[in-house]
Amino acid sequence: AAPTEHYAISYLGTADRGLSVDEVQARRAREAKSADNVRTRLAPAHPTLKSVREFLVSKHDLYSASGLVARASRSAAPDADDALLASYGGARSPPPPSRSFPFGGAIALIVCS
Repeated sequence: AAPTEHYAISYLGTADRGLSVDEVQARRAREAKSADNVRTRLAPAHPTLKSVREFLVSKHDLYSASGLVARASRSAAPDADDALLASYGGARSPPPPSRSFPFGGAIALIVCS
């Protein structure tokens, strides 16, 4: 039998400093949708920590090198929520290289047990 790995995902909250009420609400809604996606789609598809790592570094838009390059060079979709974009430091067009980002949101930690 193949060995099994157990892991848990925990989130550390950060201050919503620099975010408007609308931006915080948009961020909360997006993060709730993302958490549901992790529970219902990603966790069943990636049952081991090795699989999670491979997904993050090769396919996830926020963590893979190709995803980071693609995100940095594209404009937001026409129907994108302005408050959500702003909550992540985004805008309708790609930011200039010196753009600073607001601090707020959560950091995901993957803990092996």
